[in-house]
Amino acid sequence: MCGICGGWMPDGAPGFDEAQAIAMRDAMYHRGPDDGGHWVSGDGRTLLGSRRLAIIDVSPAGHMPMWNADQSAAIVFNGECYNYTELRRSLEAKGHRFRSQTDTESVLEMFSAAPPEEMLSQVRGMFALAIWDRKRRRLLLARDRLGIKPIYYSRQNGGILFASEVRSLLASGRVSRQLNPTGTQGYFAMGSAQTPETPLAEVRALPPGHYLLIEDGRETLRPYWTLRFDEEEQTEAEWRERVRDALLDSVKRHLVADRPVGIFLSGGIDSSATVALARHVEHSKLRTYSVVFGEAAYNEASYSRRIAQQFETDHHEYVVTGADALRQIDRMIGSVDLPSVDGLNTYLVSQVTRGDGTIVALSGLGSDEIFFGYSGFTWIPRMARLAAAGGALIRSGARLSRDSSVPGSRAARLMDLSGDAPLASAYFAYRGLLDSRSLHAMFRPEFANGHGFDATRYLAGFDGGPGPNGVSALELRAYMHNQLLRDSDVMSMAHSLELRVPFLDHPLVELLARVPARLKRSPAAEPKRLLVTSLPAPLPPEIWQRPKKGFTLPFAVWLNKELRPLAEEVMISGDSPLREFCRMELLQQMWEGFLAQRVHWSRIWCAVVFARWYRQLRA
Repeated sequence: MCGICGGWMPDGAPGFDEAQAIAMRDAMYHRGPDDGGHWVSGDGRTLLGSRRLAIIDVSPAGHMPMWNADQSAAIVFNGECYNYTELRRSLEAKGHRFRSQTDTESVLEMFSAAPPEEMLSQVRGMFALAIWDRKRRRLLLARDRLGIKPIYYSRQNGGILFASEVRSLLASGRVSRQLNPTGTQGYFAMGSAQTPETPLAEVRALPPGHYLLIEDGRETLRPYWTLRFDEEEQTEAEWRERVRDALLDSVKRHLVADRPVGIFLSGGIDSSATVALARHVEHSKLRTYSVVFGEAAYNEASYSRRIAQQFETDHHEYVVTGADALRQIDRMIGSVDLPSVDGLNTYLVSQVTRGDGTIVALSGLGSDEIFFGYSGFTWIPRMARLAAAGGALIRSGARLSRDSSVPGSRAARLMDLSGDAPLASAYFAYRGLLDSRSLHAMFRPEFANGHGFDATRYLAGFDGGPGPNGVSALELRAYMHNQLLRDSDVMSMAHSLELRVPFLDHPLVELLARVPARLKRSPAAEPKRLLVTSLPAPLPPEIWQRPKKGFTLPFAVWLNKELRPLAEEVMISGDSPLREFCRMELLQQMWEGFLAQRVHWSRIWCAVVFARWYRQLRA
């Protein structure tokens, strides 16, 4: 796990120097405090940089940039390759010689043995990488299939800069801090920037499962993986066996490390299942970590303690209050890199995990998206059918509600339902934060300047078919990738902690895409029945029989108490940083709607985080 950066510039453009290399690299010191390295070509046109968090082969042999034996190619690599031993054996049989025990070297040697698409299709893991091919003078950037690890880039003077975090691009001194209207609107619509856009005009995100090849100034952006939902008919018992094998294989691979490994344990089905699987393949004592709250409605300590007791883990709890959250806000937002409505929970649990000396942690992220865990898997297809049958009638009914004029209210969002794109519009009405009308009205015309984020059109691009499978495709790309994974990466790495997500191992995800939807979710079935019944050891009934409850901090309580002055500064103050580009009357309506319990707290927190992030950006 690392932070990577670099770039390439054409003849005649300003080149790179040592000072720029070090500035970009060390802006991400927190991602890799164990080692730092960089290389600048003799002509100054090419730069590679890395901060290393040593996990596999912690010796100096893992230093990056890493060159192959004949010095024809160099790599900087962020993430983990979980099948590196198999790749290594195959390459050694073909005559390749290795100088380390790292997974990075296996990926580098694969580049020498196969074209980019073939090479990337054989790498199993979470990764963002850059490889400089000195012979062909070309730069390859690539990202894992599900987008677990990030990579951002900026086109400059006919060349390109890239990095694991936007702060590294800004540290180059070449990237503007000007806002991007489309990316900013996408953030307020969904609670996070929607790839490939970001809130910054000169920064884009490489999409998941894509590579970008720069050769002689020409760019080639291509996907190398696409998830397809092709259901196969087998009995439920047969599917349980196949899913159990895939789960155990994934967790076993994700536990491999030369540093201490722990597990985030909230007490829900996903984290409890991760502990159960890990106990089955790992016989030493497991470390587990939980964040718990003083507010009784949000405190799930009894469930996490029950799992820790059953599977005999070394369990650690961290109690959070509103006062604690207030003290952490600026540090947390300073770590987000890009604004997000989520992430404080991961920031806090990562802090206590790393503070205990654990370097790697497993998370249950991804289970809801592939095992149909959210209520949206039932409601969104219903809403889509209604939209297809009578979207205009629904919009007319919503318009009559007293809440239809309140930005972000349910009635306002229902007015986006469309028969032209029923599933995408239903997903936006269910998952989005602001409705299209409020989004258009919120921003000053001189800021938007004709640019806009069309949520339904954007979401319609992730086609997984109708029904729950289509919802799964949307959740994986729009919510999981753009928000949960981005937050998890940056919040864990803020504490130099590697976070792994075994439910998003691509062979497991591909397998679940072939399971008939009716086996993953039906109104009469228990929550995530296929996951629960596929585990090698049963979970206590009180874990899987209780209603679904996400790992959510009590923001609704805090925004009415400890965080209220912070919110009022953003939503109604004459000094609000959002005043530059937002109409304050819309923000005030949202705040009043929240106080009247007609607007969800996430709409308020979305604005607060962006305002604090923007203030830091301009500082």
